[in-house]
Amino acid sequence: MRRGIPYGLPFDPAGADGHGPDAARGLVFVSYQADLVRQFEFIQKDWVNDTRFPQRDPEVGADPMIGVSTDVSFVGRQVCFEQFVRSEGVVYAFAPSLTTLDRLADGELSDDAPKIKVVVAGNGNHEVSAVSTFYTGDVVDAGKAKLVLRGDGRLVVFDENDDPRWASKNPATQGARAVFQEDGNLVIYTPDNRPVWASVTDGNPGAGLAVQADGNVVIYDSRGTPVWHTKTRH
Repeated sequence: MRRGIPYGLPFDPAGADGHGPDAARGLVFVSYQADLVRQFEFIQKDWVNDTRFPQRDPEVGADPMIGVSTDVSFVGRQVCFEQFVRSEGVVYAFAPSLTTLDRLADGELSDDAPKIKVVVAGNGNHEVSAVSTFYTGDVVDAGKAKLVLRGDGRLVVFDENDDPRWASKNPATQGARAVFQEDGNLVIYTPDNRPVWASVTDGNPGAGLAVQADGNVVIYDSRGTPVWHTKTRH
């Protein structure tokens, strides 16, 4: 989505002050997009300023209106266009996702809503205590292991190179959440509260979940005995 509004007085060489070529005049431009790099920056870099897009012989040059200074080739002649549009200021701002807005509207982001409770231990492990809730995009990062609840509703363990090493085997579900419960069970729920995956570690009150510096994700019972892990140690 993009919108622009002009500012400044119209250009009029015969007009009074404020209408001349040196007066402040331009466009305030706002664009909302899901991926800034793959959308706006891609178009500006690879389409607008690429002298070879579209490919043609002779080369067409950059966009003469919103691109950089460029030579534009026509049949039998070449014209030089100086840069016409210049940026006076740019702000990259991040807006909440639709999922976050839905959660906000449903009252799920209140101060008393359960969140991930993480303690960084001296051994480099990141320990999650009950009751903790993962929502879409939530991450616990211990370096060699990173536990993420993705947008498809699956828990995934990534290594330090962002390569997936383990994933929960549940159906893809938008808006799912994962809860590390008081009974020691790690459960993924659909938005209508149906469980679709579990670590099957219930019956262990006082258990803790550790995203470890060695790359493994482990659930320990209250005595420190491992009762479940992702087998991603490396």
